[in-house]
Amino acid sequence: MSSMGKGKKEGNLKLTTENKQAIRRIKFYLESHYVDEIYLEGIMSDIVGMALESQKRGEDFSKTVGLDYAEFSKELVENSPRQTYVEKIFNMIISTVACVGIVLPIMYVLGFVFRIRQVTCRTVMLVAPLAFILKYMLIVFVLQVGWILVKRSIYKSQTFLAGIYISTIVLALIVSDYITMLKPVYELTVEVNVFIWLAAFLAIIGSLYFVKLRIVTLTGFIKGHYREFKEKRG
Repeated sequence: MSSMGKGKKEGNLKLTTENKQAIRRIKFYLESHYVDEIYLEGIMSDIVGMALESQKRGEDFSKTVGLDYAEFSKELVENSPRQTYVEKIFNMIISTVACVGIVLPIMYVLGFVFRIRQVTCRTVMLVAPLAFILKYMLIVFVLQVGWILVKRSIYKSQTFLAGIYISTIVLALIVSDYITMLKPVYELTVEVNVFIWLAAFLAIIGSLYFVKLRIVTLTGFIKGHYREFKEKRG
């Protein structure tokens, strides 16, 4: 797996800017449709190889593919194994924990650099209203979810996508402002040791990722045996 990733990385360096962009869009589309992660690594390596071969021949990569990139991506998704529901759930949990967990360390750094009025930094302690913390956790979460939707709609109008993305962020800001106006939340101040928070956050992410990798490996093993069983019966 590591040699495959290294080969793909070296291949990417040799690609033209246009082909890099095309391959990035293909990958975004496949990721957003939850294509099996192990299969995705393999198919992306093959696509990079196809693009390099087309460059050597002086051909346009889209002609080598034989379809426009949107249709090619849709065809790949239709013929690719998908992640199991358990894998999808774990990916969503990891993304959510990552979004929520990173907010406090960022607020701590910004509190030192820009002297944010609502944030007080005392050595390793961050002191801030709960409403202020929840507000930015919500915004970061919306940014993450919005990015997933952007990747899923990568072949649609980029202007339209940008408009929807910005509108969603503005809506998140408005909703989060209502949260800050809730009196019980507004009046509650939270004091957190940022380094303990960061250590706990990284430990949770690491544990979730470890479990997810074991699930991916087990799922791949079961799928492989199931395919062998079907081939023998066929």
